[in-house]
Amino acid sequence: MTMLRRRVKLWASVSNECEMAVSAMDPVNFNSTDGEFLA
Repeated sequence: MTMLRRRVKLWASVSNECEMAVSAMDPVNFNSTDGEFLA
């Protein structure tokens, strides 16, 4: 569980930058929430 939480934290910190870049290229795929994206 600890590893999973670390990955979630890492994703949360990186997602802000990635979300802008990815959404600019493919906004349709990034309409889902972070929870859906992780699942």
